[in-house]
Amino acid sequence: MKLDKSTIIKKVRMGKDKQNISLDTEQTQKELINNHALKRMINQCNMRINEDIKNGKLHPGVILEHDNILRQIILEYENKPLSEGVKNWGLGECYHQNNLAIIEKKIPLKIKLDKEDGIQKLLSNPLVLKKVREQPQLQEWIEEGNPHLVYPVLRSLKGRKGCATLSEPIHIQPAKMHGYNNIKIIDIETTGLEHDPSHILHGIATIHDDYILIRQYLLLDLLDQYTLIHHTIPELQNEMGYVCYNKGYDLTKITKRRANLGLLHYNPTCVYDMMHFSRRFFELKKPLKLQYIEKHYLNIEREDAFEVPGSFIYKYYLSYLENSSIGPLLPIIYHNQKDLITTARIFKKIIETW
Repeated sequence: MKLDKSTIIKKVRMGKDKQNISLDTEQTQKELINNHALKRMINQCNMRINEDIKNGKLHPGVILEHDNILRQIILEYENKPLSEGVKNWGLGECYHQNNLAIIEKKIPLKIKLDKEDGIQKLLSNPLVLKKVREQPQLQEWIEEGNPHLVYPVLRSLKGRKGCATLSEPIHIQPAKMHGYNNIKIIDIETTGLEHDPSHILHGIATIHDDYILIRQYLLLDLLDQYTLIHHTIPELQNEMGYVCYNKGYDLTKITKRRANLGLLHYNPTCVYDMMHFSRRFFELKKPLKLQYIEKHYLNIEREDAFEVPGSFIYKYYLSYLENSSIGPLLPIIYHNQKDLITTARIFKKIIETW
């Protein structure tokens, strides 16, 4: 049965294509590009670049450099499967499910989660002891090692004169109580466009005893937001503990998108924002970008040939949609993996010191 353009677009948008229409085919991608929504995003992308150049945020030479990189990787991976590119770049294993590419990679990294140490440090803290006198049940919750009951009480100390802020050591102690497999690191990528910040990739790293397992959910069809958000629900449960860098971005975007799609409400109790903790830990005057801390405080350098700045993610992704080549997706995957690993290393450094 021959499907007309409107039928294809409708099926892609709803994420219910039961006739196995491949989004990797040139024909389908051209149909998507002709769609008004995607054309609008591409126009917004170009307008944002021009505005950044005008305001001095971007140098025209940087645009030219990335245009050259894009041309090279588009040609190199034209008509090649994403799994081949992921393997060539050493990004892990890749498999497909519906409109998603799922990339998995195991990173050797031992993060010590010392539950008893967390309990001891909380029960010896003057602010916590003062709160225990007001709310005796808090001591029982701490001794039980229940982070979901302890963390909200610690947060209530914020804002009171002379009490702890969210960047002080007592606020990271409940993270030691979650145990392995129950605490995850989150980093997401979106188009970043003001009126339609569509989600591109959700990166989720689960902390195990001597490694972290990174699982990235990459959306191959920008219009099918439902598939991406719905598919990550089992990974992002409210009862988990979460580590991120700037939770105001990642968690807010996930919460809003779930609400827009009518999916399960996402409001986790325990979220440990490394942007706040790193400011105090590294004695910073103001919060800094993740990659600055990575380079100057962790002494980690990214490979320039692979790296794409976060502000260019949308440009690379839209180039993938325009050209039907998986090449521009590889720097996005690489960038997200490095952000997850750096966040994990910051978490390790802070939690094992404090």
